[in-house]
Amino acid sequence: ISLYEQLFEQIFYTPADDKMFKTKETIDGLKTIITHNFNITIAQMESKSSNDTYVKARQLFFTMLYADGYGSLKTIGSLLNKNHATVLHSKLVIQQLYETKDIKYYSMINKVIEYYNFHKKLLKIFI
Repeated sequence: ISLYEQLFEQIFYTPADDKMFKTKETIDGLKTIITHNFNITIAQMESKSSNDTYVKARQLFFTMLYADGYGSLKTIGSLLNKNHATVLHSKLVIQQLYETKDIKYYSMINKVIEYYNFHKKLLKIFI
């Protein structure tokens, strides 16, 4: 089973939720979850810096949105002023980190998935 299939299984998702989860609240929530777990600011994640931590945070952001069916590669990339190829590369990098259980990032990826699931459940309740 691929990383993306695992993400879809782990993320609380039903087809009727598509419209609700393509909102600013979802994107901002995901940014907050990722930056909190990576111990960086949103501005650092959105920067053009090639610092490994910032890059991995951006890559996980792109991967989570892609796995959640947010939109096309181009649409997802445009959220951080990146192109579709960056999003595609991000998916492959995160998949490799996850499948090899990378010492530094594996637990962070799992925490982000867990918190994102919880965030989406809260959105269902309050929106």
